[in-house]
Amino acid sequence: MNNTLVATDVTTPLPRVRESAAPTEPGYFEQPGPIRLILGSFAFLTLPVAVMVCLLPNNAAASWLYVWLFGGTHIVLTLSIYGSRTNRQHFTGSTRSVLVFLAVPLALMAVTLAMYVFQIGTTIPWLGVVFFGALRAFNFFHLTRQTFGVLQLFKARAKRSYPSWSKKAENASGLFLVLALMLTHAAGGWCPWLMPESSLLLSAAWTGSLTFAIGLFAVAMRPLGAEARWYLTLQTVGTAAATIYLPLYLASLAMHYVEYHVLMVPRIRKLTLDPMSRIDRAYGWLRARPFCFVMALLGLSALVTSGMNTMDFAGPASATAAWGLVLSAFDALVVIHYFLEMHLWKFSDPYIRKSLDGVYFSRKPKPV
Repeated sequence: MNNTLVATDVTTPLPRVRESAAPTEPGYFEQPGPIRLILGSFAFLTLPVAVMVCLLPNNAAASWLYVWLFGGTHIVLTLSIYGSRTNRQHFTGSTRSVLVFLAVPLALMAVTLAMYVFQIGTTIPWLGVVFFGALRAFNFFHLTRQTFGVLQLFKARAKRSYPSWSKKAENASGLFLVLALMLTHAAGGWCPWLMPESSLLLSAAWTGSLTFAIGLFAVAMRPLGAEARWYLTLQTVGTAAATIYLPLYLASLAMHYVEYHVLMVPRIRKLTLDPMSRIDRAYGWLRARPFCFVMALLGLSALVTSGMNTMDFAGPASATAAWGLVLSAFDALVVIHYFLEMHLWKFSDPYIRKSLDGVYFSRKPKPV
């Protein structure tokens, strides 16, 4: 902002007048609404889904509806980042970017399609175990990693300093939860101590993993403010419950789904579009019509949900091979989502950091 010099004559200028900067409005994540929605989702979604899992374990329709409305949509939303020419230019601007944002996602889709077409899980059982086991671990890691990332936003919202070890404790706690979840999965879906056929070694490893996870959680809680403490507690409780009874993992994903939708709203709204690009114009038309946007989202989510096989390791049921192939391709979006999310929210990336500047927190006013 330029200063204005007012003078009665050339020799006796008046003092310079500096205009005060207009007060900045709070950023999206600095407002109470998104925080209340994320924390409140534990009560209005996590707990009801947990009740459904425990009391109605065979209600496939209710589970499908839940995953369709929240799970499939959160996966499809990842593709909205490709609706901007600026992003697409970045994704193809270097060899590394091409690998991360194009080559690897396409390779993951090809592998998933191959698993379906050649029924590798049946014809080569050990390879199926390795593939689906890695996919399950990726699934668990995706949950805890997003929890870690969103926690950093809660910490930034508090505008306070944190010790250098806090991130290490938070991250390590999540990793030990992943290990405990994998051990529960290996035991057959229940805590190994509750499964008579589980070995003592498996049970001891589960106990050690969960003990370390809870201990590191307690350490990580020490420097946090009230909101961040609530967030980390609710997420840890939900995830830890699944280490005892794995089907509760469906409920532990509830906050994960809700917070992703909450965080994508401003990112989609502020996505800069190029009117010279047909893709940008089409995306802009859809974005300007919320009803059409939501309907398109739900339609694609229905395909993702119908093809999703990461929870039961079964191929998509279909009347024809062609339709099964289509569903398998949409199922691949789940795997692609896991991979892309590690890079689309990486604040250490200068481009990502710049593109998210001012999206969640208000920009600091420039000095005048």
